[in-house]
Amino acid sequence: FSFFFFSLTEKKDIWCENLTEKNGFFSFDLVTKDGFITSVSLSVPGLHNVSNALAAAGAAILSGISPEGIKKGLEAFCGVKRRFEYRGKCGKMQVFDDYAHHPDEIRATLLSAKKMGYEKITVVFQSHTFSRTKALWEDFIASLSTADEVIVADIFPAREKSMEGITGKNLADAMENGVYLGDFDAIANALKKKEDGGLLLIMGAGDVVSLTDKILTEP
Repeated sequence: FSFFFFSLTEKKDIWCENLTEKNGFFSFDLVTKDGFITSVSLSVPGLHNVSNALAAAGAAILSGISPEGIKKGLEAFCGVKRRFEYRGKCGKMQVFDDYAHHPDEIRATLLSAKKMGYEKITVVFQSHTFSRTKALWEDFIASLSTADEVIVADIFPAREKSMEGITGKNLADAMENGVYLGDFDAIANALKKKEDGGLLLIMGAGDVVSLTDKILTEP
């Protein structure tokens, strides 16, 4: 089927045909009234990125870029760093990094992930600072509840000292879908042994980003 997205001029439009999706990633043919331009497989997930790609392709066409150049440019775009950034695979799981560290951001990211059709969504979450964790405790639990499994890492302290009762383990214990496994090495070892498929989301604004490099089995 086809989707109309972008008007180049009053007399020339661009749209996509043969739109297909796999795990949230879309492939399609770029078409104008003059005919087929090129086929594209995007490296960023989400239907909204098809619309973005058509807008970019339209600008490229008006600038005289060749079909080969359009295809190469669109397929090379991997999105903004640490904003649902695809990093590779850990076993059968597809790994994404995301900077979300506020409950509203977490909720929005997980809602988008749910629309991608994965059989399971696993999150590794690192809360940022003890004071924020304490203040937003119930909000974190609620926003993370849509994931199938949440592996809670130790809280990133930044400038703060620890607070009694405010720990990654206690946060995990307060969640129906939460689990605490220890430090990053322990988490990495457990993830690499998983036989689950689906999406693995490494989430937080602290040093949890370093975990991704420990777990990738395939770029």
